[in-house]
Amino acid sequence: MCHGSVCVAEVNGCDLDNALDWTLMSTVTIEFGGVHGSNYVPRCLKVSQGTELTISGSFSGHPLQGGVVENGTRVPATTGPFANVTNSGTSRIISLNFTGTYPYYCVPHALGGMTGALFIVP
Repeated sequence: MCHGSVCVAEVNGCDLDNALDWTLMSTVTIEFGGVHGSNYVPRCLKVSQGTELTISGSFSGHPLQGGVVENGTRVPATTGPFANVTNSGTSRIISLNFTGTYPYYCVPHALGGMTGALFIVP
């Protein structure tokens, strides 16, 4: 999928065309667990560089890992805002002072579809 000179492939079922566009918001929240079950809400999100992201839910039951799920295999990220597993607490705040595409998944539920992606644009 290309937008201008930037091409981004679909990742974890998300691309720029189906991502919720919250580029005008300075703070955003992704929630999971509880009433959302094994889902991230929103799952596919586009934000502007400089946005403050809060991820809210029980990380002990839904450990968050950056990376992709491809052909039934979890492939962890080695860099980016989700590179290190978050497996405790109920809230994580990240200042998104960079651009790029950052997929993520729930470690035990990734193969069941608990995946998402964050698109950070200038």
